[in-house]
Amino acid sequence: MTTKNLNYFYYVEYCDDPKMILHTDSDTTQNKLQRKNGELANYSASACKLMKPLNENIAPNHFELRTAYPGLLIGTGLPHSFGGKGEAALGLTLDYVTGMPYIPASSVKGALRSAFVHKDYIKELLKSADIDVVDFEISIFGSSHSDKSESKIQGSDIFFDAIITSTGRILDTDNITSHRHNKDLLELAAPNPITMIRIRPDVIFKFQFQLTDYEKDEIKITAEQKLGLFKQILIDLGIGAKTNVGYGTLEETFSVEKSQEEILMNGFLNGIRIREPRRR
Repeated sequence: MTTKNLNYFYYVEYCDDPKMILHTDSDTTQNKLQRKNGELANYSASACKLMKPLNENIAPNHFELRTAYPGLLIGTGLPHSFGGKGEAALGLTLDYVTGMPYIPASSVKGALRSAFVHKDYIKELLKSADIDVVDFEISIFGSSHSDKSESKIQGSDIFFDAIITSTGRILDTDNITSHRHNKDLLELAAPNPITMIRIRPDVIFKFQFQLTDYEKDEIKITAEQKLGLFKQILIDLGIGAKTNVGYGTLEETFSVEKSQEEILMNGFLNGIRIREPRRR
């Protein structure tokens, strides 16, 4: 694929043919869209196309995680459909300038905050049974939208977009099939396959933050401890859409000390093991 910018290709060139829009159900439209889907799936990112990491002075706290099978869905709520037969109807978050997929800071912040409803889980990860999880949460994220108090509290930590740092193929197609229930026959009928674009497994994301220490009632959580907490939450709970069926699963990146045999075995086991559904 020679297109310069994935964002422009997907949100402009992908559906700019008037004939496809006029004949949404035709086989010609389907064939054209299949070719375009193939171009997206075959897109290969080089180092010069990637988004640049933030300066250490701005985002001193960071870690990398890789996507696991079946991949990551981010931006599925973005409108991207004209009703074409075979179109990739669900959206994808793409950077306007570089065209690269990324995870918005708001999504990172939201995924992490959602874990704080499980207070015992947070205490276990921090190895601190006495910490006030609610106060700790507010110190990080600020007051929630549901807080009706007049004095809003600003969180002390800053969240940045998570960016791709690996090169090569980063996208692939996938399908979900919805059905319309036939009340007369009391069975599912009229399958409606929907094509979507997902981020492939083994794509590495860099998560970036500016974190501060937390201190209260003789309890201190350092910025590095927060970073480790955030990392474990993302590994345990995932991020993005459809995490309850395995999408958005993140894992540690392979260590350089690992042998090729270990890497191959890890990939094999990852492809066959059954995961417990992950819920946000």
